[in-house]
Amino acid sequence: MLFGFIDVPVGDFFQNASLSTTRGHNFKLYKNLSSVTVRAKFFSKRIVNVWNNLPDSVDFSTLASFSHTLKTVDFSKYVRYS
Repeated sequence: MLFGFIDVPVGDFFQNASLSTTRGHNFKLYKNLSSVTVRAKFFSKRIVNVWNNLPDSVDFSTLASFSHTLKTVDFSKYVRYS
């Protein structure tokens, strides 16, 4: 969505973080605070923390390199087992 590979208006779901200096990658997303618990469970709110915590070793230059480097990231802290 962020890089225009699908025809969905990204602004309806996400906002780029307006930070000029960030740790990690330069594609951080802004997370709106939500006072309603139901809204906090939406995909567009849950995925922001995962996306913003991607390490700077992830290569965003092409889709192939992004997919390849994403496979090296440990997402276990974001997976909840029932």
